[in-house]
Amino acid sequence: MKKLSVWAKDHKWSARFIIVASFIVVNILGVITGGLLSSLGISIPIAVMLFFACAYGAAFIAYPSRSLKGKKLNATAFYIRQKSCDLILVSSTFCMIVYFGNHPDRLFQYEGVFNTAMASTPLLPKDSTVKAYKSIADFSASMKDENGKPLKWKERKKLLKE
Repeated sequence: MKKLSVWAKDHKWSARFIIVASFIVVNILGVITGGLLSSLGISIPIAVMLFFACAYGAAFIAYPSRSLKGKKLNATAFYIRQKSCDLILVSSTFCMIVYFGNHPDRLFQYEGVFNTAMASTPLLPKDSTVKAYKSIADFSASMKDENGKPLKWKERKKLLKE
């Protein structure tokens, strides 16, 4: 593993290209694996997703900074801790991608608090989108009295407001 790191240090652009390409391949493989598990009838529970999200967060927090190298950790301990965190980050990311590949409907689904925030009943008591209006013929008939003469202006104005 150390030889690979030394090679990457000497060939920065090649190493970066390999990292980006492997990231794309791992993501595609994760989605495909999740889809295949789903087609086999295997459903991954949300608890597994939460476990891997917590593992990712723990590895992110525990990742050593460069200031620890040489001061608090010797070079070998720093390298082992860094690569261990890298392994946890990559594997937990892969498992989370497998979960979303297994449940593609949950990728953009908001649960819990977000659903309760969307009100289904109108907030205003006189909401015009909820009220059922009369047809044009019925409305024209209501503007006239029983003899067929137009109502007085005040009465028509009141009906128009309603």
